[in-house]
Amino acid sequence: MRARRVADRFCAAVSSRFSCSSLAAVSLAILATATCRADDTGPTLDGGDTAWMIVATALVLFMTLPGLVAITPASGTAGPLGAIALGSISAIVCYWAATSVKHRFRYDDSLDVFGVHGVGGVVGAVLTGVVAAPALGGSGLAHESIASQVWWQTASVLVTAAWSGVVSVVAFLLVDRLVGMRASREVEQMGLDLSEHQEQAYEIV
Repeated sequence: MRARRVADRFCAAVSSRFSCSSLAAVSLAILATATCRADDTGPTLDGGDTAWMIVATALVLFMTLPGLVAITPASGTAGPLGAIALGSISAIVCYWAATSVKHRFRYDDSLDVFGVHGVGGVVGAVLTGVVAAPALGGSGLAHESIASQVWWQTASVLVTAAWSGVVSVVAFLLVDRLVGMRASREVEQMGLDLSEHQEQAYEIV
């Protein structure tokens, strides 16, 4: 089918022209092409195809950022196949973290910074030990096996999390003691644009 040929040419072009980070970002972009029903005269869409196109586009948009986050630690060692796998895995894990995990623990993360950047970064850092393997097109492992490399990647994530946590708590307590971390109820009701910047950001009728 023409859709399959377009998808194949798209993947080949991306593989030859762009970096692994770009591959992770567009690893699922072929979903949009796959929803197109094509014949010899050109692509046609019916109602069902349009619905799938909308779903596929939403998936691509959601999966772009987790893919970019996860490939960052592995961008110097992963090959094309590993980048595509890493982008796909991170998108699924980040979606789970940004929905189920956030609702389960009820933490405040309206922009899903932890669910995407935090979790995606951890996934990318740990799985760097996998996608760096030559069997997946990677540049090679620093240790003797994938298991050993993954262990050291995990240890580095734990050390980084501990260090960042301690420093963040100290900085939080210091700022809270010096200037305060939260605006008063009166300031919140007035709006930070007026209280802090002396200007009104929105005209609410």
